[in-house]
Amino acid sequence: MGMLVIVMLVCNCNSFFSVRYRNINDQTGQRISEDKLKLLIVISNDDEGAKSEALNAVEEIRKQVVSAPICVVAQSDNRDNNKSYNNFIGNGRVLMFYGPDVKASILLVNKKDTSEMLKTKFENWKKELLFLNSHQVIAFHFTVVNGTEPEDNEEIFSNTFPDIPLSTLRLLDESSMTGVDYQVETEFRFDVGPVYAIVGFRQFGRKSE
Repeated sequence: MGMLVIVMLVCNCNSFFSVRYRNINDQTGQRISEDKLKLLIVISNDDEGAKSEALNAVEEIRKQVVSAPICVVAQSDNRDNNKSYNNFIGNGRVLMFYGPDVKASILLVNKKDTSEMLKTKFENWKKELLFLNSHQVIAFHFTVVNGTEPEDNEEIFSNTFPDIPLSTLRLLDESSMTGVDYQVETEFRFDVGPVYAIVGFRQFGRKSE
């Protein structure tokens, strides 16, 4: 997976790991505690039921993880020559960012957002991110081809965050889905739409914000 390679090149091995769906319960409980998790990314490219597979994974994760936001990226792979391979090994993965030296934040783009509205959202978001000067920062953009975002959304992001490299995962068609599951008071909510995620890894010798 291209996204997995990008993450591994940038991240400290002590603050990130990837696990297959079928191992999610064991791996999450054994390797990290809930309060250290900062962000999870569920990636599903099952042959047919990518969306339901991803949402089922979110449901399982929520049995252990209470507060961390979960980004969902789901796209069905309907190519005939991949079906038996996918069914055998399972392509669903969960990427987890964790630890005291990690900061993470997400922003969901509303389908009604204009370019000017999105610019304001990014500027306000930037003011909330107090770790930008003390952490090595990367950003992800999960979206769909011909989606609902303003066409210049990535240009607006780069103008607002000129020093943050942006990696985009753009899914192919309307059968795909991106979104985020997050906590609102005592309940969880899943919203569909394009998602930006910023992850920071504290630089050596710098104190946490």
